[in-house]
Amino acid sequence: MILNIAEGNGRYSELGNRRLLDTANRFAVRLAVKLDVAVRKGLMRSDEIDHAKPFLVRVGSMLPVR
Repeated sequence: MILNIAEGNGRYSELGNRRLLDTANRFAVRLAVKLDVAVRKGLMRSDEIDHAKPFLVRVGSMLPVR
């Protein structure tokens, strides 16, 4: 996700930039969902992901919305 953001911001074409940033946004959402699923299945405890979810929200809020 972070690498897609960095690469997207380094692209000169708007289409290339948008595609990579959209990919980063999808990764952020997928990761949040996977963390929630891991907690529901008992693979992780909620307190183990407490620091990750706010980070994903911060990163996602920096990405442009379509």
